[in-house]
Amino acid sequence: MVDDTVRADLLGRMALAGAAASVATTDPAAGVVAGALVPLVELVHSRWLDRQRQRASDVLDQAIAVAAIAGDEFVERVCASPERLLLAGEALNVAARTALEEKRDALARAIALAATAQDVKSLDGEVLWLRMLAPLEAIHLRALEALDVARRDGATMQDWILDRKAQLRAALIPLEPVLQTHVLDTIVSTGLARQRYGDDYPASYGLSTGGSAGDRFWEITSVGRQMVGRVYQRADELA
Repeated sequence: MVDDTVRADLLGRMALAGAAASVATTDPAAGVVAGALVPLVELVHSRWLDRQRQRASDVLDQAIAVAAIAGDEFVERVCASPERLLLAGEALNVAARTALEEKRDALARAIALAATAQDVKSLDGEVLWLRMLAPLEAIHLRALEALDVARRDGATMQDWILDRKAQLRAALIPLEPVLQTHVLDTIVSTGLARQRYGDDYPASYGLSTGGSAGDRFWEITSVGRQMVGRVYQRADELA
């Protein structure tokens, strides 16, 4: 049985060799350059794998500390059922690929829960939270926080919509428009935010009229607020 790390390294080397061979077939001179770069790219790839392994290892150590049980017992508990192993394994995979510290902290708490939960059925929800968290990075969380700032405060609907747009624009301003759209699509597709239009708000919201069908904007959902609370450990947003 090939170790996962060895398999990943082998696949990386095969991909690099294939890319160099492909370039050499269409352009021999370029192929020579690509072939010469392979050792350098292999070094970068190797260090990238090392960094991934280190992140996963750090998060696992953190999870064991959160669970407050011995390492051997922790591993035994996690491996005791497919449900526990699924949660821990997926969380480790996500942790290895993110540089966001708060996200890794949240993943460590999820892994700890995989070992300490009394009922494996309770882990079903944690897996769903994990899969919503997986595609999120700092820019997605900034967008969610920006949407959370602009809440109903008695202003006119038009002012409220404009405030939401301004908050969101400030959060996404480092990105070019096509990437801003990608960020918004991600948080909407995961159910953390939703797209609304000015004229589809019920009168019970207490805002005066003034919005129109052309006033497109986004708002954070209750699930989105809970996600922000889970990542940043804010009890008020988990309520």
